[in-house]
Amino acid sequence: GSVQVVFTGGVGGEEVVVTLDDTVHKAALHATMLNANNLTSSPLVRSASTDVLKQDSFAPYTVTLRYRDFLNNPVAHDSAASVVFDTLTLTPVLHSPHKGPSNLLNVTFTLPENAWHGSVQLTFQSNETIAHVWFRPSFSVQGTHHTLLNRTHLSNNPHVLRVSQETLPDQA
Repeated sequence: GSVQVVFTGGVGGEEVVVTLDDTVHKAALHATMLNANNLTSSPLVRSASTDVLKQDSFAPYTVTLRYRDFLNNPVAHDSAASVVFDTLTLTPVLHSPHKGPSNLLNVTFTLPENAWHGSVQLTFQSNETIAHVWFRPSFSVQGTHHTLLNRTHLSNNPHVLRVSQETLPDQA
């Protein structure tokens, strides 16, 4: 419990101390992902001086790792690059879908920035149904993406990760 990640700066120049749990004590490479909105729910976190890192794109944090060794020598620490929160998701552009030959839908969209893997979703809505199609990480990269979806077998596509239902009604 002597390993801490310290965020200094941010909104109001605060210091947020995140203490990692006892599994992070061996001389090795350790990695975790911190949830800025709920630090104590993050993997390997024992406690935090506050549960939220305030997020502002113009107020960076300096990140410092510090720990005390088993011989109780003075605390060692190292600071790394600043962290800036990107709190804005840019709007994607849907160029189509439009009906193609037979049961196929031409789908083209542009992502102005990289997306979180598995978060790119296309929603089809009609009077009686809503169908969702989630795309694989290869379709999460910034740029224009194009694929053909089969209206009667939506998951039958190498770019599709999962679907909420397999078939679209005619008016969707």
